[in-house]
Amino acid sequence: MSDGNHLPSADVGRCEVPLGMESGMISNESLSASSSYDQSVSPLSSRIRKEIRGGAWCPNGLISPRSRQFLQIDLRDEYLVTATESQGRFANSVGVEFVESYSVEYWRSALNRWVKYKDFNGSKLITGNVNTYTATKTVLEAPFIASKVRFFPYAAHPRTACMRVELYGCRWKQALVAYSAPRGGDMQSMTGGAKFEDLAYDGVLRDGTLYDGLGQMTDSLVGPNDFELPDPSDTGGG
Repeated sequence: MSDGNHLPSADVGRCEVPLGMESGMISNESLSASSSYDQSVSPLSSRIRKEIRGGAWCPNGLISPRSRQFLQIDLRDEYLVTATESQGRFANSVGVEFVESYSVEYWRSALNRWVKYKDFNGSKLITGNVNTYTATKTVLEAPFIASKVRFFPYAAHPRTACMRVELYGCRWKQALVAYSAPRGGDMQSMTGGAKFEDLAYDGVLRDGTLYDGLGQMTDSLVGPNDFELPDPSDTGGG
């Protein structure tokens, strides 16, 4: 890392900076895994677009729908993660392993637990690769704030799976740690048709109220492209 503790940051409005797997700003000490097939395909080989030793991280054994094998990246600080990217094991053209899809879990100290990422439709799987050499980047529908991230390779049928990865985002500089709110949706509507809900909330739901998490609160209405201009459809509710 550039100073041993911190990665580059950016304005949230342009928050899609590679966090350092390819560049090396994420240090080797920040990489770990549940297992590795051998030392040549350890987490140290998981840097995207790099041919390091065995060419990728490969867990020990076959991947199946019930597998819990993971590659872990410690970001050493909190980041808004907005995209992920994966690549298979090319290994100078001798590799044949890649993942067609994967899931992601994340951690931050305020949560004090691992949370599985899911999009607004509730899907937990992210599109992976179709070969060993082409990288696939996915902009996350529901970005999350995390200090640690885990990649879980997924396979519908048992197979060998190897990964190289990158994370994109920017430093989370806001003081907001968590918020609580009514669940929203059909139960929280206002005059004008606005319905408040948070499909990305990562806290807990208790008695119809969301507690101790963060997400994206929306009112279901689409405003003008320039938010500083008056909205002709605004009925006065703000």
